[in-house]
Amino acid sequence: MKSSFPFLFADRLQALRHTHLLSISKLAKNIDVSKSMISNFENQVTLPSVEVLTKLSNYFCCSLDYLVGRSDNPYWMDYLPQAEQAFFNNPDTTPDLIKMYQTEKANEPLALAPVSLRKFESMRVAPQKEI
Repeated sequence: MKSSFPFLFADRLQALRHTHLLSISKLAKNIDVSKSMISNFENQVTLPSVEVLTKLSNYFCCSLDYLVGRSDNPYWMDYLPQAEQAFFNNPDTTPDLIKMYQTEKANEPLALAPVSLRKFESMRVAPQKEI
């Protein structure tokens, strides 16, 4: 029996990307992989490493089981509160960033919250280390 993993993964990755209004280029940049890698995943040319699966799972706040087809529920609502707390409690997260995230979350469909959170995480500026 042929594995359905490549098809399910490709379909789910593409669906998540479209749901979050992300181009291949934007997703690749956001998780620090090449555009061709994302394209190859979606076209079932190659399969992701565990490292890349984990990046995708963290980025979309979904379970690995969902990405690989072992579950039909992405569980993103289970992971979002933990991700938000990590964002809110990070010393590099300013009150302005928190307010901007909360405003965007309130004005956008809730399903877009995981990617919105990642966007604001990337806006944090870590303090420069003194030499």
